[in-house]
Amino acid sequence: TRGAFIAAVFAMQGVGIIFAGLVSMLFSGIFKAYYEAPRFSQDPILSTQPEGDLLWRLILMVGAVPAAMT
Repeated sequence: TRGAFIAAVFAMQGVGIIFAGLVSMLFSGIFKAYYEAPRFSQDPILSTQPEGDLLWRLILMVGAVPAAMT
């Protein structure tokens, strides 16, 4: 029924929040392993990797997958 579907949507919000954190940590760990960065004291500009732009875009795309499936 309609009430059960609404309850399921609200119940799954917590799962989505936990999954989003896990995916972000997983992608960040992989990113850190592949792209080494110098310390900020050594190079203030390159310590923030340009590849970080790709990382947040990938995380955003993974987050859009469930919405695209509906």
